Amino acid sequence: MVRLPGVVTPAGVGGPAVPTVEDRHPTEGPTMWKLLKLRLRTLVVLAVLVPLVGWLARRLAERSEARHDGATTTSRVLRGVDATTRKARALA
Repeated sequence: MVRLPGVVTPAGVGGPAVPTVEDRHPTEGPTMWKLLKLRLRTLVVLAVLVPLVGWLARRLAERSEARHDGATTTSRVLRGVDATTRKARALA
């Protein structure tokens, strides 16, 4: 078996080579997400996703109501999602 410099293969396995930490490209290192703690990461995701989901649900409900000349079951559900996201934002 030929060994390439800077490449480590698992002991006793002839499978694919795994690059060592030193040989990785600088952009393949730890990312910002790995450095943040779980709680902070969750808050960041929620701070972005909750308003986005609410906005999208509101827009879809408005389109559905405009297309069908009034409220539909789908638009009522979407309005409920929007109301829930507004409550979640108020709590945060």
